[in-house]
Amino acid sequence: MDQDESIALWRQGKDAWNAWAEDMLRQKAELEKSGTWNGYNRPAEWSDETRKWSEAAKTDLSGLRFMTLASRGTAEKQAGQEDSSQRPEASIKTVAVGGHKIDFYEFVFPWHANFKGAEFHGEATFRDARFHEARFGGVQFHGEANFEGAQFHGYAGFGDAQFHSEAYFGGAEFRVDADFLGAKFHGKAKFEEVGFKSAMFWDAQFHGMAFLH
Repeated sequence: MDQDESIALWRQGKDAWNAWAEDMLRQKAELEKSGTWNGYNRPAEWSDETRKWSEAAKTDLSGLRFMTLASRGTAEKQAGQEDSSQRPEASIKTVAVGGHKIDFYEFVFPWHANFKGAEFHGEATFRDARFHEARFGGVQFHGEANFEGAQFHGYAGFGDAQFHSEAYFGGAEFRVDADFLGAKFHGKAKFEEVGFKSAMFWDAQFHGMAFLH
């Protein structure tokens, strides 16, 4: 899906999103059964069927400014604290959220989920979400970021992400590479009982209490 399609489907809520995700996974299983799936090869080697499925199954929510009603009074000030030299204000698309949190609870992402460079103004919950590949590089979490119980079946990239409030990853599973290179945790960071296969925290900074056992 392109970005507009990804936003529109997310606004329909978890049930509609996951119905789409499960249908995409069903289609993938059918391609595997027919022998036309080769999505784990290099993209240049993909079959036409794999390429078409990949375009339909990926989600693009990158570079967006998610903003809850409660956060609107402080969002402008928060955005001004960031380095916007590479990102002119006119290029930022705001996604207004009517509830008190930015909700991805139990969402299923069947293929590449791109959140790179997004801003979350308000609490963002990805609790118990399921990801194939997740890219959160450079994301700004201005409210609580909750990834408790989330499952990452492929690469999980949080390089240079900034967590300005609490970050919760308790019970999450990272089954391939978890990349937190250069990430900054300004508040409490909780990683209790996290399953890591390979975790990279080089140059990460913890300015609050960190629970990593």
